[in-house]
Amino acid sequence: MRSTYLGETQKNMMKQTLSLELDYIFSNLNLTERTSSASGGGSDPNSQRTSVNVPTPA
Repeated sequence: MRSTYLGETQKNMMKQTLSLELDYIFSNLNLTERTSSASGGGSDPNSQRTSVNVPTPA
């Protein structure tokens, strides 16, 4: 009984971490795509970084 329960929790934990990692990877992919297209492929890395999602002060 306990071994099966442990196996289930481990499976669920692995599923959660996998989905989290996938979310992280995909958000990073979207970020890089957005930066390169927004800056027009500029050579300055700082301008690329700041052009994405700058929060507007309230």
